[in-house]
Amino acid sequence: MGCLFYYVLTNGGHPFGDVPEREMNILNNSKCLDDLESKEALHLISKLLSFDASERPESSAIHLHPYFWDTAKTLTFFQDVSDHLEALRPRRTHPILKKLEQDARDIADMDWSLQLDKSFVDTQGRRSAYTVNSIQDLLRVIRNSKHHYQELSSTAKEEIRPLPDGYLAYFIKRFPALIMHTYNLVASETLKGEVDLCVYFSSTD
Repeated sequence: MGCLFYYVLTNGGHPFGDVPEREMNILNNSKCLDDLESKEALHLISKLLSFDASERPESSAIHLHPYFWDTAKTLTFFQDVSDHLEALRPRRTHPILKKLEQDARDIADMDWSLQLDKSFVDTQGRRSAYTVNSIQDLLRVIRNSKHHYQELSSTAKEEIRPLPDGYLAYFIKRFPALIMHTYNLVASETLKGEVDLCVYFSSTD
């Protein structure tokens, strides 16, 4: 299935290369997924192509992957995670918060505010203080700005674009690894069992 997904998304490519090297690449677990455009697709197909079959997701779980989330679900996920992390904020040394901030520079550079439009940043600064090298605070910005979207200046709204699709695209274009970084944190920690978060990992059908 991983090979099929890759074939469709790359318009005919194969993750293990061309013949005659393909068979040897499969045996050596030597794959190249550079042609995938999104971090979500990269994560999903990497899992599907795991050399160890026990590490591959079951078919019933694949549709739960963030790659298949719509805009509303992704924004709600950011909001729910941010709400849960907010309760941990007084304990800044909490393992979950420390893990969230790992590789923060790769996700949002040293200062994520520099990647946002000034008019939008100025609006946020008037509402509350944020730490501009913190992933948790980046999630807070996404959450709070969504809640207070109508309070943004007309210039900020024009730059961010309308809710929900334009709004989410604005942030994902600048921080393409944020979804999977946050998802992997929740999936590997006790947060996965929280009532508001377990829906992202188990089917309700």
